[in-house]
Amino acid sequence: MAGRHGNGDAGQLPAAGPGATVSVTKRVADIVKDERQHIAVVTGRPMSVPVVDAKPTKRPGVFSVSIPGLPSLQVSVPKGVPAAKAPPKGIIAEKGDSRPAGFYGRW
Repeated sequence: MAGRHGNGDAGQLPAAGPGATVSVTKRVADIVKDERQHIAVVTGRPMSVPVVDAKPTKRPGVFSVSIPGLPSLQVSVPKGVPAAKAPPKGIIAEKGDSRPAGFYGRW
């Protein structure tokens, strides 16, 4: 999902409309490991992602995003906060087997 609001390359995205997409190489993935759910930024082959219109809420920097067939999301885009290069203190990077959320088979 890509939005037209916020920081970064958002200004370079195409206008939202029926069928509008953008090619991405990094994305947020929902991962399950040891029966725990994790969120991870992953990279890989480029994939086409639909562009959606993020609508501002009453809270500054918080937008509501609707994707057909999925529950609405609220996305926070803080201004002036640089992207972290490492996990926050106290968060330990995990290694080992993991699988996408909702996938119950064996790889």
